[in-house]
Amino acid sequence: MSPVPPQRNLDDVVLVGLIANGDQTAFSKFMSANLKQLTVFTTRFLATRSDGEDVAQQVFVDVWQKAHTFDGNKASPKTWLYTIARNRCIDVIRKRQLRQMVGLDDKTFDLFVDAPSPTQVVENRQELRRTVEALHRLPERQRLALLLSAVADLPVREIARVLKTSEGATEQLLVRARKRLRQAVAFETRP
Repeated sequence: MSPVPPQRNLDDVVLVGLIANGDQTAFSKFMSANLKQLTVFTTRFLATRSDGEDVAQQVFVDVWQKAHTFDGNKASPKTWLYTIARNRCIDVIRKRQLRQMVGLDDKTFDLFVDAPSPTQVVENRQELRRTVEALHRLPERQRLALLLSAVADLPVREIARVLKTSEGATEQLLVRARKRLRQAVAFETRP
């Protein structure tokens, strides 16, 4: 993982400050720079493309409405953004659980969010499916830590801030998540 260059982080701080003052151009730049990666994160976390896209859009509505609450002394703009996304994803999961409890579950589960291109072989598709399934069977905090690392490319200290844990605890979550994921995929590939 490469850390975010200081200039990029400073640019993001300036953009969020401008967004807080209602600057639509700054908002467009910030959203353009972060929307694709954030959508991948939310989609992988929630396991459905439609929920992931919806949450990513809601996150940017929150950014527009809450930019004035951003404190650059507490977190980087990217950490702040992914904290909002994490909270939104957890809200969606809680609503799903409530719907299941009252019998309103729609059973939607899109395993092929980022399906391999048509030129890739069948084995790669099966491996991807097994990996995505194994990822969604990880405990929520391990899955979240792994996605923040792999998809959002956040360093451990930033992931720790999002998860509100120590860096050591975050490193352990990542180690356990990677180990469980490797074991699950290896187990499923045995004949």
